[in-house]
Amino acid sequence: MALVPAKEGGSMSYQVSTLTPTNYPVWEVKVKSIMDANGIRKTVEPRALGAEADSKKSKQALAFLFQAIPKDMVLQMAMDWVRTTRLATLKSELEGLLMKEGKTVDDFATKLTGLASKARSLGYELEEVNFVKRLLDLMPKSFLQIVVNRAML
Repeated sequence: MALVPAKEGGSMSYQVSTLTPTNYPVWEVKVKSIMDANGIRKTVEPRALGAEADSKKSKQALAFLFQAIPKDMVLQMAMDWVRTTRLATLKSELEGLLMKEGKTVDDFATKLTGLASKARSLGYELEEVNFVKRLLDLMPKSFLQIVVNRAML
């Protein structure tokens, strides 16, 4: 059972049972009403595009929800968050990757292949066509004629 203190300065606490495979309808009603009472429900509802969330209320809502869901679900969410963060890092690294003058094509292709392999291990498939296109797009100007010839094949 999660004990949730009432709004700041309040002395009342609310209780909600932990989510199980059989209690979702009742759990949902309780969670929504407690979040309404604490003024944090709007932070988990969809917002208009570009609308900023209240950071403090978002943290309060997240802390409450973590208390009201099973441990294995919290761990799954954490693993998903880590995977998503790593994937975003790899994507930005891939987008910022440039072949430097003086480096060999093999060295660059190896670096690109390594990034693609890491992304694949996180569940993101970089299609071969996109991979080759990315490789050719990142070539330095000194390779421009080779890239143009390859693109025409």
